[in-house]
Amino acid sequence: MKTTMDSAPSFDTFFCVKRLYVAWVTGQCCRERGWGLPLYQGIRAFEDTALIIEEDVLLALYDQRESYLRVLRADPDLVEKPYPYASPFDRTDGKPGYVVPGELPDENPIYIALVNAGLLEYGRSVLMGDDLWQRLAEASQIEGKIDKRTYGEGYSLIDAALYVTFLINIYQPNRALVQNLFATHVQEDALGRNNLNAVTKAVEKVVKRSIGSNDHIYIHIITNDLVAIAKHEAAQSSAVNRAGRGLDFERQCRQLLELGGFEVRTTPITGDYGADLIALKDDLGFAIQCKDTGKPAGVKAIQEAAGARRHYLTDYAVVCCSGGFTDAAIELATSNKVLLCNADQIVRQLDAA
Repeated sequence: MKTTMDSAPSFDTFFCVKRLYVAWVTGQCCRERGWGLPLYQGIRAFEDTALIIEEDVLLALYDQRESYLRVLRADPDLVEKPYPYASPFDRTDGKPGYVVPGELPDENPIYIALVNAGLLEYGRSVLMGDDLWQRLAEASQIEGKIDKRTYGEGYSLIDAALYVTFLINIYQPNRALVQNLFATHVQEDALGRNNLNAVTKAVEKVVKRSIGSNDHIYIHIITNDLVAIAKHEAAQSSAVNRAGRGLDFERQCRQLLELGGFEVRTTPITGDYGADLIALKDDLGFAIQCKDTGKPAGVKAIQEAAGARRHYLTDYAVVCCSGGFTDAAIELATSNKVLLCNADQIVRQLDAA
């Protein structure tokens, strides 16, 4: 697999400990199969095993990637051996057991970088998704009395950082392609909700070429994580572009409507009664509330727009929101005959009324 030297450590030397994940989720834990996993060996675990983590954890680690990538670049040995050694714990069946770190990760350089970047809180979420480290702590003969939960959360967080590094090694060489696939394949309905099915299918082909695996579940997990990263970056880029244009959302909506043949006037800044714009065309009036938000608009926006329609005696109420709408808002809009759209769809939506 191709890698980028300036983005993340080489995949060819990549280390992690989750090789048994697929076996574990199917109920075939390695202890039941009678063999152990030497954690100090530089195995390529992520060639056939994915780590399932919540999207907020994934994106937080991606945003703060330089904090731990800087550490890995400075000390290549950490890529292959990020964990301190400890003696293997004894097994009753006499077969080799796990080799686990014998202390908390407090002095681990990767862990220190993650803590300094404010990522410590995500260790618990990772551990809840896969409690391998806590089970190892409970089953092994770790010297001294240590907090098993802190132990599990700490090393689980390191695992998550290594997994995101693995994802970066796929994403970075294909970044322009993946971003282009996202931009050209994402489908959006009239309510501003994204359908990513076409994007996922397109990105899946990139993943297959990059990792050379035919494991459907494994490829599916990797693909979804890469799509989440691409969507995240697209949203960040869009926010920067909006700010850079120096055009607020309300003015953008007004210009689009005027270009679409509407007569538009702006309501007073204070005392607008729930509408920012009043648009007229073909003897129909629209009271429009414009909301440029990073999250879906809720029922309050619908209530305000419905009140604006009654106050301005227009035929329709409209909420135009850049962040989409909550399910409750959609339901309320339907029962109150409020039109919902984003800026790109505002002319088309009003013309269809």
